[in-house]
Amino acid sequence: MTFKMIASFVTAATLMASAPAFAADCAGMTGKDLEKCEKKNASAAKQDDRSTPFTPSQLDAALSAWDAADKNPFATEAYRVRVTQTGLASVDAYLLKAFKMQATVVFAKYVVDEAGKGNLEVAKLAPKLVPMVQAAVADAQSLVSEGQALVTTGVPAEVQANPALAMKAPKVLTGLKDALTAIQATAATAPEIGKSIAAIAP
Repeated sequence: MTFKMIASFVTAATLMASAPAFAADCAGMTGKDLEKCEKKNASAAKQDDRSTPFTPSQLDAALSAWDAADKNPFATEAYRVRVTQTGLASVDAYLLKAFKMQATVVFAKYVVDEAGKGNLEVAKLAPKLVPMVQAAVADAQSLVSEGQALVTTGVPAEVQANPALAMKAPKVLTGLKDALTAIQATAATAPEIGKSIAAIAP
């Protein structure tokens, strides 16, 4: 497989990026609607099989109390952030940065939502999240550029240098496309969430 062919394959797959699948409630559906819903849930299950929930302590050790299964917002549908590993060190290092940026903004949204419900235990985290969200906003574009560089040159070069890595291509592509989609979506919402978290910080 030539470098050009690899680059074209990776780029084409990444352009097909879509938001991560979430489990859906298929109750009451029939026919094609039920079939589509069940396929969506099967896709979500496969995604869960190859990923693990991000943990708040990966953002800051002071948030370790929220790592527990019954407190981790990233393990829920509403604030879902899951970590995918591809087996390529350079890509996995990038994905960890990408998921951390996404998780920062999602956790801030969680804090804002919980504060609105009167959850003072969570609301008190707002001051810590303000600079973290500001950093996430500042880093978003550079992370997008870094991911695009991996797609167009980094991964193809690694596969060309070591053809055995070609077997990992599907997992690599899945991780990269999900990360780039998440970063772009996060970048669009981060400024507004940043304002909201700043508004509730004392």
